[in-house]
Amino acid sequence: MGRLIAAVLICLSAFTVPAGVSPTSVRDRSEFWALLGKARASHHVAALQWNGRLSERSARWSKTMSQTGFRHSNIGELLGPYNFVGENIGTGTNTTPAALHKAFMNSPDHRDNILNSGFTSAGIGVYVQDHTIWVTVEFARRS
Repeated sequence: MGRLIAAVLICLSAFTVPAGVSPTSVRDRSEFWALLGKARASHHVAALQWNGRLSERSARWSKTMSQTGFRHSNIGELLGPYNFVGENIGTGTNTTPAALHKAFMNSPDHRDNILNSGFTSAGIGVYVQDHTIWVTVEFARRS
């Protein structure tokens, strides 16, 4: 039977969103990915593989949250192709990926997902609108 792990975070910070950030921010997604890899490496946890399917799903969910409210997706629907899944979601106004990542690492549930050696792949979706960042990170291990 599959296992589902979820964590929620809201971060309001004094940091500013860099000028010119688009709603489909590839730069912010890349920064989150680099910070995720660095955190795992510094704790001697194997690197994750980039998962395009999870990234596309995460991007859609981040945009959905910006329109309908902050909440988890139904990641349980990923069970089948994956036997172990987790999700971190976060949002912040006038913040940066680095500040949100720091908040994730300071939250036990988020940190557990980031450093869980049972996850082998992940996808990240970022949506930025009106100086608010919405991020979804989905973690998985194939069945």
